[in-house]
Amino acid sequence: MRLTWRDGAAALAVAVATLGYLLWSTGTAFETTSPRVIALGVFALGVVGCTAAADRMTEMDGAGERGHTPVWFTVVTSTLGAIALVGGLTAIIAANQSALGALVVAMIALWVLATARQLTSAAPTHHVHRLRTHH
Repeated sequence: MRLTWRDGAAALAVAVATLGYLLWSTGTAFETTSPRVIALGVFALGVVGCTAAADRMTEMDGAGERGHTPVWFTVVTSTLGAIALVGGLTAIIAANQSALGALVVAMIALWVLATARQLTSAAPTHHVHRLRTHH
């Protein structure tokens, strides 16, 4: 499957969030900025990246039909999503730098997995939905 402009938007959001975090964590820029502010920015850009290509993921999954997403993929991405959510909330509420790092790593991993899956998936097939008749 080919990548679209939405995939590019997701990549840009992840890249900007990662760059901002790296500049802050190394003291290169934003050094006086609170971890809460950085966490809010990373979290917001992560949401943008996640939603930018959401239609493509739904399309790849056959519009939500069962059996199209491997179980391991669902488990891994759900776990990473939980880490990102808890890490993001902890970083925002407690200004915790380790939680902020966990948010960034989970966000990057989710983007890599989603992009790899799209690149390795065949073109979506259009499923014909049959009406079931009850006798």
